[in-house]
Amino acid sequence: MASITPDLIKYMSKARGAKLPDPVLAKAKHHILDTLAAMVSGSVLKPGILARQYVEQQGGPPEAQVVGSSMVISAVNAAIANGMMAHADETDDSNGSAGIHPGCAVLPRDVPSFPQH
Repeated sequence: MASITPDLIKYMSKARGAKLPDPVLAKAKHHILDTLAAMVSGSVLKPGILARQYVEQQGGPPEAQVVGSSMVISAVNAAIANGMMAHADETDDSNGSAGIHPGCAVLPRDVPSFPQH
């Protein structure tokens, strides 16, 4: 069975700088805002509090902020805490047909770069 990976790589390479259609851009903005709101909400819930306590103990260079706090730690640890907070109360976005929550898995990795970009 042939892999679709090479075709996907080619498509993604070409699409990198392409303008998104307006409906796609609007939907992406909606999901980003939804996930950020879930992070803020999750920051005051037990899973978010525990995640913040854990990454604070781990420390690291001051690269990225943990959402809902003034804590600036390594980008990896910030992504861990932000991801836990995004999924803490199950209000994060979902894709019913795929059965996944893409926002809490993808966006927390990118939040650390927000202040620089």
